[in-house]
Amino acid sequence: MKNLGKAIDSLIQIDPGFEEKLKPIKNKWRRWPDKTTKYWAELLEFLNTDSLISHPQRDKIKNAVNTNRKRKRVLYSFDTLLPNDQIIGNIPGNIADKIRKQDRRSIDIAKLRVEADLTRDLDLMSELVRRDHVLDIETKKIWLYLRDYFNLWKKPGSYNIRNKNGVLFLVVQKQSQPAHYVKPGVIKVDPVLLKKFFRYMGLELPPDLEG
Repeated sequence: MKNLGKAIDSLIQIDPGFEEKLKPIKNKWRRWPDKTTKYWAELLEFLNTDSLISHPQRDKIKNAVNTNRKRKRVLYSFDTLLPNDQIIGNIPGNIADKIRKQDRRSIDIAKLRVEADLTRDLDLMSELVRRDHVLDIETKKIWLYLRDYFNLWKKPGSYNIRNKNGVLFLVVQKQSQPAHYVKPGVIKVDPVLLKKFFRYMGLELPPDLEG
Protein backbone atom coordinates (compact mmCIF):
# COMPACT_ATOMS: atom_id res chain seq x y z
CA MET A 1 0.00 0.00 0.00
CA LYS A 2 1.20 3.48 -0.81
CA ASN A 3 2.17 5.95 1.89
CA LEU A 4 -1.06 7.77 2.81
CA GLY A 5 0.61 11.15 3.20
CA LYS A 6 2.29 10.94 -0.23
CA ALA A 7 -0.97 9.81 -1.83
CA ILE A 8 -2.80 12.81 -0.39
CA ASP A 9 -0.05 15.19 -1.54
CA SER A 10 -0.32 13.76 -5.07
CA LEU A 11 -4.10 14.19 -5.05
CA ILE A 12 -3.84 17.81 -3.96
CA GLN A 13 -1.39 18.46 -6.80
CA ILE A 14 -3.91 16.99 -9.24
CA ASP A 15 -6.74 19.15 -7.88
CA PRO A 16 -5.90 21.84 -5.27
CA GLY A 17 -9.59 21.90 -4.39
CA PHE A 18 -9.08 18.60 -2.56
CA GLU A 19 -6.87 20.25 0.08
CA GLU A 20 -9.72 21.42 2.33
CA LYS A 21 -11.07 17.86 2.63
CA LEU A 22 -7.84 15.84 2.52
CA LYS A 23 -5.53 17.96 4.69
CA PRO A 24 -7.44 17.04 7.91
CA ILE A 25 -7.20 13.33 7.02
CA LYS A 26 -3.44 13.68 6.57
CA ASN A 27 -3.08 15.52 9.88
CA LYS A 28 -5.05 12.83 11.74
CA TRP A 29 -2.93 10.15 10.08
CA ARG A 30 0.27 11.85 11.25
CA ARG A 31 -1.08 12.11 14.79
CA TRP A 32 -2.46 8.56 15.00
CA PRO A 33 -0.51 6.43 12.48
CA ASP A 34 -1.86 3.22 14.05
CA LYS A 35 -5.25 4.11 12.54
CA THR A 36 -3.92 4.21 8.98
CA THR A 37 -6.54 1.76 7.72
CA LYS A 38 -9.34 3.98 9.03
CA TYR A 39 -7.94 7.08 7.29
CA TRP A 40 -7.46 5.20 4.02
CA ALA A 41 -11.15 4.29 4.25
CA GLU A 42 -12.02 7.98 4.71
CA LEU A 43 -9.90 8.93 1.72
CA LEU A 44 -11.42 6.28 -0.56
CA GLU A 45 -14.94 7.19 0.56
CA PHE A 46 -14.26 10.79 -0.46
CA LEU A 47 -12.79 9.78 -3.83
CA ASN A 48 -15.81 7.58 -4.62
CA THR A 49 -18.41 10.26 -4.08
CA ASP A 50 -20.72 10.91 -7.01
CA SER A 51 -19.15 14.28 -7.75
CA LEU A 52 -15.70 12.76 -8.20
CA ILE A 53 -16.69 9.70 -10.24
CA SER A 54 -16.88 11.93 -13.31
CA HIS A 55 -13.84 14.04 -12.41
CA PRO A 56 -11.89 14.98 -15.58
CA GLN A 57 -8.66 13.81 -13.93
CA ARG A 58 -10.15 10.51 -12.75
CA ASP A 59 -7.34 8.37 -14.22
CA LYS A 60 -4.67 10.46 -12.50
CA ILE A 61 -6.61 10.21 -9.24
CA LYS A 62 -6.61 6.40 -9.52
CA ASN A 63 -2.88 6.33 -10.22
CA ALA A 64 -2.24 8.53 -7.20
CA VAL A 65 -3.70 5.95 -4.80
CA ASN A 66 -2.90 2.71 -6.62
CA THR A 67 0.26 0.81 -5.78
CA ASN A 68 2.18 0.28 -9.00
CA ARG A 69 4.64 -2.36 -7.94
CA LYS A 70 6.86 -3.77 -10.61
CA ARG A 71 6.62 -7.51 -10.68
CA LYS A 72 9.93 -8.99 -9.68
CA ARG A 73 11.37 -11.11 -12.46
CA VAL A 74 12.20 -14.60 -11.31
CA LEU A 75 15.70 -15.61 -12.37
CA TYR A 76 16.74 -19.13 -13.30
CA SER A 77 20.07 -20.75 -14.09
CA PHE A 78 19.13 -22.50 -17.35
CA ASP A 79 21.43 -21.96 -20.32
CA THR A 80 19.96 -20.63 -23.54
CA LEU A 81 19.30 -23.06 -26.37
CA LEU A 82 22.45 -23.29 -28.52
CA PRO A 83 22.79 -23.93 -32.26
CA ASN A 84 24.72 -27.17 -31.67
CA ASP A 85 22.03 -28.57 -29.36
CA GLN A 86 19.97 -31.35 -30.85
CA ILE A 87 16.45 -30.90 -29.51
CA ILE A 88 14.78 -34.02 -28.14
CA GLY A 89 11.58 -32.13 -27.40
CA ASN A 90 10.02 -29.42 -25.29
CA ILE A 91 9.46 -30.46 -21.69
CA PRO A 92 5.77 -30.78 -20.73
CA GLY A 93 4.38 -28.17 -18.35
CA ASN A 94 3.96 -30.37 -15.27
CA ILE A 95 7.59 -31.56 -15.40
CA ALA A 96 8.87 -28.10 -16.41
CA ASP A 97 7.24 -26.61 -13.30
CA LYS A 98 9.04 -29.17 -11.13
CA ILE A 99 12.33 -28.35 -12.85
CA ARG A 100 11.91 -24.60 -12.34
CA LYS A 101 11.07 -25.17 -8.70
CA GLN A 102 14.16 -27.33 -8.25
CA ASP A 103 16.30 -24.73 -9.99
CA ARG A 104 15.07 -22.00 -7.63
CA ARG A 105 15.82 -24.26 -4.67
CA SER A 106 19.36 -24.84 -5.89
CA ILE A 107 19.88 -21.08 -6.32
CA ASP A 108 18.51 -20.38 -2.83
CA ILE A 109 20.77 -23.06 -1.34
CA ALA A 110 23.78 -21.57 -3.14
CA LYS A 111 22.99 -18.13 -1.69
CA LEU A 112 22.59 -19.54 1.81
CA ARG A 113 25.85 -21.47 1.45
CA VAL A 114 27.69 -18.21 0.82
CA GLU A 115 26.04 -16.75 3.92
CA ALA A 116 26.95 -19.82 5.99
CA ASP A 117 30.58 -19.68 4.85
CA LEU A 118 30.88 -15.98 5.66
CA THR A 119 29.20 -16.20 9.06
CA ARG A 120 30.54 -19.67 9.94
CA ASP A 121 27.02 -20.61 10.98
CA LEU A 122 27.33 -24.31 11.83
CA ASP A 123 23.58 -24.80 12.27
CA LEU A 124 22.92 -23.35 8.83
CA MET A 125 25.70 -25.44 7.32
CA SER A 126 24.21 -28.66 8.70
CA GLU A 127 20.76 -27.67 7.43
CA LEU A 128 22.20 -27.02 3.96
CA VAL A 129 23.77 -30.48 3.91
CA ARG A 130 20.32 -31.95 4.51
CA ARG A 131 18.77 -29.72 1.83
CA ASP A 132 21.43 -30.81 -0.64
CA HIS A 133 20.51 -34.46 -0.08
CA VAL A 134 16.81 -33.75 -0.52
CA LEU A 135 17.54 -31.71 -3.66
CA ASP A 136 19.62 -34.55 -5.09
CA ILE A 137 16.83 -37.07 -4.50
CA GLU A 138 14.20 -34.82 -6.09
CA THR A 139 16.49 -34.08 -9.06
CA LYS A 140 16.95 -37.79 -9.73
CA LYS A 141 13.17 -38.21 -9.67
CA ILE A 142 12.80 -35.47 -12.27
CA TRP A 143 15.34 -37.11 -14.55
CA LEU A 144 13.44 -40.37 -14.12
CA TYR A 145 10.28 -38.60 -15.32
CA LEU A 146 12.18 -37.14 -18.29
CA ARG A 147 13.70 -40.47 -19.32
CA ASP A 148 10.30 -42.14 -19.11
CA TYR A 149 8.51 -39.38 -21.00
CA PHE A 150 11.05 -39.20 -23.85
CA ASN A 151 11.85 -42.95 -23.74
CA LEU A 152 15.57 -42.36 -23.31
CA TRP A 153 16.55 -45.61 -21.63
CA LYS A 154 17.91 -47.04 -24.89
CA LYS A 155 19.30 -43.72 -26.11
CA PRO A 156 22.54 -42.94 -24.28
CA GLY A 157 23.78 -39.39 -24.56
CA SER A 158 24.71 -36.21 -22.76
CA TYR A 159 21.36 -34.61 -22.01
CA ASN A 160 20.79 -31.07 -20.81
CA ILE A 161 17.91 -28.70 -20.16
CA ARG A 162 17.89 -25.48 -22.15
CA ASN A 163 15.67 -22.43 -22.15
CA LYS A 164 14.28 -20.49 -25.09
CA ASN A 165 11.74 -17.71 -24.55
CA GLY A 166 10.61 -19.23 -21.27
CA VAL A 167 10.10 -22.72 -22.71
CA LEU A 168 12.29 -25.56 -21.44
CA PHE A 169 13.73 -28.05 -23.91
CA LEU A 170 15.53 -31.32 -23.43
CA VAL A 171 18.56 -31.47 -25.70
CA VAL A 172 21.41 -33.80 -26.44
CA GLN A 173 24.75 -32.30 -27.30
CA LYS A 174 26.13 -33.16 -30.73
CA GLN A 175 29.55 -34.75 -30.61
CA SER A 176 32.08 -35.51 -33.29
CA GLN A 177 32.46 -39.02 -31.85
CA PRO A 178 29.78 -41.27 -30.35
CA ALA A 179 29.26 -40.53 -26.68
CA HIS A 180 30.47 -43.11 -24.19
CA TYR A 181 27.68 -44.19 -21.92
CA VAL A 182 28.63 -45.85 -18.67
CA LYS A 183 25.90 -47.59 -16.72
CA PRO A 184 26.07 -47.55 -12.92
CA GLY A 185 28.44 -50.25 -11.70
CA VAL A 186 29.99 -50.84 -15.15
CA ILE A 187 33.67 -50.04 -15.74
CA LYS A 188 34.55 -48.30 -18.99
CA VAL A 189 37.41 -50.19 -20.65
CA ASP A 190 39.80 -49.29 -23.43
CA PRO A 191 41.08 -51.77 -26.10
CA VAL A 192 44.23 -52.65 -24.11
CA LEU A 193 42.26 -53.55 -20.99
CA LEU A 194 39.75 -55.45 -23.10
CA LYS A 195 42.52 -57.55 -24.67
CA LYS A 196 43.85 -58.43 -21.21
CA PHE A 197 40.35 -59.44 -20.14
CA PHE A 198 39.89 -61.82 -23.12
CA ARG A 199 43.33 -63.38 -22.57
CA TYR A 200 42.65 -63.79 -18.86
CA MET A 201 39.39 -65.58 -19.65
CA GLY A 202 41.13 -67.78 -22.24
CA LEU A 203 38.97 -66.45 -25.06
CA GLU A 204 39.91 -65.70 -28.61
CA LEU A 205 40.30 -62.06 -29.44
CA PRO A 206 37.61 -60.56 -31.71
CA PRO A 207 39.03 -59.57 -35.15
CA ASP A 208 38.67 -55.89 -34.28
CA LEU A 209 41.04 -56.29 -31.30
CA GLU A 210 43.78 -58.29 -33.01
CA GLY A 211 47.01 -56.62 -33.94
